[in-house]
Amino acid sequence: RRAVARRERRGGGGRGGGSSRSRSRSSSSYSSSPPVKITSITSPRMAPYIASATSYPIVNTYVPHTPLENAEAFFGIMGCAVAFLGYAFVFEDGVFGAAGKFLFGLKLGEVNTFNEEVRDATEADFAVRPRSGRYVGASTEDDGGDQGVTTDLEFGAGGTITGSGRDSEDGRYTLSGRWGPPAEPQEVARCAWIERYPRQSVFGTEVNDAFDVAVTASVLKNGNIDVLFCSSIGVSGSVVLRRRRGI
Repeated sequence: RRAVARRERRGGGGRGGGSSRSRSRSSSSYSSSPPVKITSITSPRMAPYIASATSYPIVNTYVPHTPLENAEAFFGIMGCAVAFLGYAFVFEDGVFGAAGKFLFGLKLGEVNTFNEEVRDATEADFAVRPRSGRYVGASTEDDGGDQGVTTDLEFGAGGTITGSGRDSEDGRYTLSGRWGPPAEPQEVARCAWIERYPRQSVFGTEVNDAFDVAVTASVLKNGNIDVLFCSSIGVSGSVVLRRRRGI
């Protein structure tokens, strides 16, 4: 009994037990911990770190142009513009004429590319030949010079095209080119040819200079021919040719 009383006085209460005093002391030890001090960036202790961070210089790579360099660039651009305009007006009948000849070069390139493709075609590609005959239509031209078109086309067995025609304003012309297999489901064949218009004169007075027209076209299953063209004098346009019956 004395041993039990002595153990109770010492705070023993069995295994893992403890007196209320010891528990309150242990819990108060956490609550009484001093608060964490947050050092301000302006504190003297932070001075070495701030000095180290700001010791690396910021390099500015932009170098402004001098007035002389700006003037050189400006006059260089102006010189190119003047050279182009001078060439256009002196040799190419104006800016629009120069642009038109550029477009003619593009269309002529399409014709040449198509001719190269057709040369590699097989005999089976020419099995379905478009119908030869006279085709008529009305052109839509970007200079407003719309006119009636009559064209006689002869589609050869080996993919050749020959013929001639007459425009109501530009007069007569001859043509030669090639036709080949279709590229779209609604087509029977594709075509490309060059029309050549001779110089025209009336009572010794020249009316029109000689010029060429590059043409790409699609022969449709309904018998029509959709034509896109560009002339060497810078006129572009389109025309739907319809076959005249009985000719």
